[in-house]
Amino acid sequence: MMQIEEVNSKETEAKFLSVADFVYQDDKNWVKPLMVEELAIFNPEENVFFKSGKAFRWLLKSENNYIGRIAAFVSNIHTAEPKGGIGFFECINDKKAAFALFDVAKEWLRSQGVKGMDGPINLGENDNNWGLLVKGFTTPAYGMSYNPPYYQEIFEAYGFEKRYEQYTNHFDILKGLPDRFRKIAKRVKSNPSLSFRHLEKAKTASYLRDLEKVYNQAWEKHEDYQPIDYDYLLSSFKKMKSFVEEDLIWFAYAEGKPIGFIVCVPDINQVIKNLNGKLNVWNKLKFLYYVKTKKVKRLRVLVMGVIPDYQNRGIESGLIDHCFHAAQKLTQYHEAELSWVGSFNDKMMALHKASGATLGKVHITYRYNF
Repeated sequence: MMQIEEVNSKETEAKFLSVADFVYQDDKNWVKPLMVEELAIFNPEENVFFKSGKAFRWLLKSENNYIGRIAAFVSNIHTAEPKGGIGFFECINDKKAAFALFDVAKEWLRSQGVKGMDGPINLGENDNNWGLLVKGFTTPAYGMSYNPPYYQEIFEAYGFEKRYEQYTNHFDILKGLPDRFRKIAKRVKSNPSLSFRHLEKAKTASYLRDLEKVYNQAWEKHEDYQPIDYDYLLSSFKKMKSFVEEDLIWFAYAEGKPIGFIVCVPDINQVIKNLNGKLNVWNKLKFLYYVKTKKVKRLRVLVMGVIPDYQNRGIESGLIDHCFHAAQKLTQYHEAELSWVGSFNDKMMALHKASGATLGKVHITYRYNF
């Protein structure tokens, strides 16, 4: 007999984390997330998105085993129409078990006044833990969702319908950018009214202010957009400080005004895969050793944005050219993952194609209307 339990204590939080170990015990591609990072997502003191959202979690137990888990999120709770979603879903290959989890999340979301649920999503920005993997079941990059192939059938059998697809493209750094792309970038970079600068850690505060301005203009019309502020960016940067490369984060300026950015980071999942989710003293030393000795060979482009008035003027090409030229000079990196671009974003999809990137993975964000 199956039983639903609420996650409301340290003990049940530990069980929530352990479900993934049970589901992926025979999956060599899965990378166990750092437990401290996963727990922080559900901690209002660490996740700034609790200012305008809330979350709840459940476990599914069968006899003596925890066989499933799910989280439900509500965002924009202070608006007339709050948004709802589910995430961190893990379950054995059993529709009855999965549907029980979807049902309890659905009823909680109904009680919060939302009209449907998107999933899988996160309480936070959509660059992490977003979408259901349906193609490209290889080792995921840091922050990218991974799941067994049978999840797609379970979601669709329950009644979730595709809202949009998310494409992750891979770029061969050793091969470089196509000549046509480089010509466009060269033309943009030669414009005297424009300038490009990479991050300087000593001036982090100034650059994060610029990122905040550009991001909130570039993404404000996207349906899933949630404004970000300086405090959130500073918190995120502190978490990444130990592995961020200054030369891989670039900003574009027009007459000194910030108009664009690209954030590219080493794919530390290549290190985390060896830590079993723990960040104790020994593993911290191991992490730093792998990073400092250049064991990481792949990059992930987390996010890029250009303010509307400067879109389609080649600024994006200039940013990518600067970033990947720097990656080639660093020599250790062989591949970059551009993740992700939505099927609704024709302009960015065209840019990825023009850069010579090829399709690597496909995720789907689903919606279930009440």
